[in-house]
Amino acid sequence: TSYNDWNNYSSKTNIDLTGSLDSVLIDDETAPPISDGSFSYSSCAVPPQNPSLIHDGNEATSMSLGCAGDYAEWNFGETKTIAQVKTLAVEVDTEIGTTPEFSVQYWNGSLWIELYTTTNMSYTWETHNISPAVESNKIRFVHQMNPFGSPDEAVDFFETIVSSNALGLLTSSPSQIG
Repeated sequence: TSYNDWNNYSSKTNIDLTGSLDSVLIDDETAPPISDGSFSYSSCAVPPQNPSLIHDGNEATSMSLGCAGDYAEWNFGETKTIAQVKTLAVEVDTEIGTTPEFSVQYWNGSLWIELYTTTNMSYTWETHNISPAVESNKIRFVHQMNPFGSPDEAVDFFETIVSSNALGLLTSSPSQIG
């Protein structure tokens, strides 16, 4: 594929093979994330929440997931490839010394399937590359009971970015592509 086709997202391979022999770039950090769709939620938090805040591009706005089982759901409106999920969340500590967790799940057409579970809620971006990538029309973020059994740890969910390709992977040699 040509570098220009690859850089303009018109390449089907997402691999630039036109560079030097000692550096092959796979995908580009500027690849556009999934941006369309609608949001819904279930949360015991008061007042009512706005789930679209988790994808508004503003790291200062959030929605709260207050109870175990609360979720924010993003319906893409059509089937998309999910290859990378980035989240920005923070624990709202209602029980000192415990850590809540949330799981990221995709809809396979009949069941929610877990992609991963995280306890990283320190207001730092967390990135998960999904391999192999999955196809789905929606994804959701579910507040779980924390690993030690407390159902009362709230999570403020600030932002998420879902991408159809794993961004910014760089190999140092073509022999590393396998």
